[in-house]
Amino acid sequence: MLTTIKREIAEEVIKEAQVVVSTCIAAADETIREVQFNTVLIDEASQATEPTSLVPISKGCRHLIMVGDPAQLRPTVKGTESTEGGLHYSLFERMQSLGCSPVMLNTQYRMHPSIAEFPSDAFYGGRLLSETERTPNPLGFAWPNDERPVAFVNVEGEEFTTASGTSKGNQQEAEVVVQVRMMLLLVLLLTLLRLCSWCCS
Repeated sequence: MLTTIKREIAEEVIKEAQVVVSTCIAAADETIREVQFNTVLIDEASQATEPTSLVPISKGCRHLIMVGDPAQLRPTVKGTESTEGGLHYSLFERMQSLGCSPVMLNTQYRMHPSIAEFPSDAFYGGRLLSETERTPNPLGFAWPNDERPVAFVNVEGEEFTTASGTSKGNQQEAEVVVQVRMMLLLVLLLTLLRLCSWCCS
């Protein structure tokens, strides 16, 4: 009885909603099974298998927006038969191969420009632009090369498999990460203390 009431409430709320957010597969959930969606937006569409993408589209879609990047990860498909059957191919890629030209968002705001330079050249024909400032390297860490925004720290540690058998760990690496973080935070704290003493004087 309670389950029926919950379902009815959920259905009523969804009918009143202007936007419904779900995974592609969850669009077939019994709560929204009868709901039709005029507009469907699929995020990370290049990582979704084709059958998965068809679930929300089959519910009355008239306007489809797919956001994704086929130059990055493809759908995760395990098994030779699945791959041979084409399940590793996304609907995003199929639409592209049929002549639908995607609109490229060509400006990135996260990476340092010199880090973004490689993926821009290797995957996007040099069209990926950077809208980030070149900030100085942080104090508190012995940066090996001031011209490069990436530093590699060599750690002679042993990798182990967790009890669940699904993850790996490295205690020595974790300790080095904590040390580097503490060095950076210490400099930040000292800087803040100097600012406070300057403001109060």
